[in-house]
Amino acid sequence: MTNSISTWTKRHALVAYFILAYAISWAVQIPLALKAQGLSVLLSEQNLPFAAAVCDRVYVLEKGQVRFAGTMEQLAADEAVRRQYLTV
Repeated sequence: MTNSISTWTKRHALVAYFILAYAISWAVQIPLALKAQGLSVLLSEQNLPFAAAVCDRVYVLEKGQVRFAGTMEQLAADEAVRRQYLTV
């Protein structure tokens, strides 16, 4: 009985993984499609790799104040800003 529950759980976990992977791929594709059409999108995101995939400009906010404004390339080059605001 334990083995059948384990197999059932593994199958459902695998299905959930594929559903999540599909949803994440769409989460990137939708903003990119809008960008390709020349539309602007305001994205509030804490996941830097995701933001880097879809954004041209970056604004780092702290307590309602803009602490950094620039391109992804400028943010990548600014170690002080990344260390102070983007590390855990």
